[in-house]
Amino acid sequence: MINVLSAVEMKLGEVYDPVSPIYVQLIGDKGESGAIQIKPGYGPKDRFESYKTYKVVAKVADIGKVC
Repeated sequence: MINVLSAVEMKLGEVYDPVSPIYVQLIGDKGESGAIQIKPGYGPKDRFESYKTYKVVAKVADIGKVC
């Protein structure tokens, strides 16, 4: 199985629980990733902010072109 790095950019709306992780799943023309957990950070004071754009990179199996 070949792993690739996939960049994900997401803009949040209003955040009701700023410390809870967010889960995303990528769907491509060759398959789909599993659930990808995105955390607001690694420190106790890190929180998601409303209306902010977050960019993350995830290592996933090759799912082809993301739809």
